[in-house]
Amino acid sequence: MSALSEKQHLVLEAPTGSGKTAPILLSAYRECVRNGWRLAFATSRTAQQADRLALIERAIPETARGRVVLLGSQERLGALPPNERGDDEIDPYAAPAWFRARLDDTGTITPEETKNLAGLHDVDAGVLQSAFAAQADVLVGDMNMFISGGRRAGWFEQGKYARPTVLLLDEAHSLVDRVRDQHAGVISMSDIAAIADETSFLAASWSDELMSALNMLAQEVDQRLKDIGERGISHERFDADDPSFSASLARISLLAPAMMAAGSSHETREKLRRLLRASSAASEAKSFAAYVDTMAGTVNWELMNTAQVLRPVWDSCRTAVLFSGTLSPLELTVKAAGLPVEQTDQISLCSPIDSSSRRVIRYCGLETTYRKREETLPALCELLVNAATQTNGAWLIFFPSRTYLEQVRSQLNFFPVSVMVLQAGLTSAMMRFLDKEDGPRLHLAVLGGKYAEGFDPPEGLYTGAAVISLGIPPPNARDELLSVFEAQGDEATGSPYLITGVRRVRQAGGRLFRTPDQAGILLLIDKRFEQPGVQDLLGEEWCGSEIIDDPEILAEEIGKWTVDHRVSHVRGQSDEP
Repeated sequence: MSALSEKQHLVLEAPTGSGKTAPILLSAYRECVRNGWRLAFATSRTAQQADRLALIERAIPETARGRVVLLGSQERLGALPPNERGDDEIDPYAAPAWFRARLDDTGTITPEETKNLAGLHDVDAGVLQSAFAAQADVLVGDMNMFISGGRRAGWFEQGKYARPTVLLLDEAHSLVDRVRDQHAGVISMSDIAAIADETSFLAASWSDELMSALNMLAQEVDQRLKDIGERGISHERFDADDPSFSASLARISLLAPAMMAAGSSHETREKLRRLLRASSAASEAKSFAAYVDTMAGTVNWELMNTAQVLRPVWDSCRTAVLFSGTLSPLELTVKAAGLPVEQTDQISLCSPIDSSSRRVIRYCGLETTYRKREETLPALCELLVNAATQTNGAWLIFFPSRTYLEQVRSQLNFFPVSVMVLQAGLTSAMMRFLDKEDGPRLHLAVLGGKYAEGFDPPEGLYTGAAVISLGIPPPNARDELLSVFEAQGDEATGSPYLITGVRRVRQAGGRLFRTPDQAGILLLIDKRFEQPGVQDLLGEEWCGSEIIDDPEILAEEIGKWTVDHRVSHVRGQSDEP
């Protein structure tokens, strides 16, 4: 990998299930070990961490297994925050014998083991994890371990004994939104009331002052919401450093640590953290936009330029590799992440779908925009039922909203098809157990949710999948702010509507093709899929997919594909010997 040979970064787009990512990761690991660097895997899903560990253990010599550290959060470790640990650090050159012995042993060092060892030897668990991390060859952890809300490379800190780190960020398509969410400040009347209610029961020297600040903030928020509501406006911008908010927020931020230390409930601490983020945003006003949202009943601060937050992360590591199956357009990913353009390679390993085993069809004979949904609902249901009937198997169907899903589900009651809505908590094994029926059946889920982005369906269960609509969220105050930011020509994230929507579509469609040899039919249903701007965002895999706008031709094509591939009528498995 060229990105590991010199000081530079890489944005890598590799399709899920292509088999192309694993060799790259193995190559990265070997290159790091050869150069004496650490390799850090960052992902946002526990299941993905397990996959990465399995991959690493395939490549790591048995004698070096103790150099793999699975990072845990402060809460999981029971560790002090970095700013409360002082200068405590374990010197690897003068480390106790038990520390060296564990590093020389085999097996992944887990957060649970780190916590137990810390308790046994009277060391802060966070300090111990940092020491293990500094000496490890490989780190595996949640994205927040490396991209933290505290605007540093990771809450565990790099430490003076750390070796150069090569940071691999999995699921990088969600990085910018994740950082923006970490920094968003929100004030709601319900949060203020809950904090005030708990404060009233605390007989502390600071209680009255905190109550006074909360009351002052509540009065200002309530007045703002009323003023804007009376003018019939859904949202309105204001100066992010507006003193009517910043003064009371500054007082609350000074007193909040005392309340947290007084044993406040978990729910109250989380509400306090939202106020603290709002206070931080108000004090760094030039980086944020602020608005009142009367529909949600909130006052909000939104981070506009995520690039300035992420740049220190890239500066703190030797090399950063951002990879995902849905990063197009790559140049916008580079800009939004704050990577130096001249030092960042952009590579896409995506290639057109192999039409001999997989079909991607853009069906543009229906409009699925909000205003057309009720009118086209019967035709959509008939289309989905016909597709499942043609393959005589299970189909995975994604909708842009829960409301739309429920509308279709109600209509499907009048069709001869089995329907199941995928609920939270279902595992692959449970889905296989629950899906006992044969014949045409539809499993419904929502774009952007677990089953669209963070889920591997049981292999062979689905013969097809359909994504309804572009997945563009309804216009809201937040997205309109991002659009304004983009129009100003700064380091923009691209259209917050279109890019987010199409990436959700590609993530959902990827649920069908999880392995290189997996066959199936993917339908993209929306008239807008034929628009040039949308086609450009579909990536090389799908941009050349055929367009059909006649339901009879679509049924005929699905039927032909089914016969050619002899899709079994039982359990969705191939009946080839």
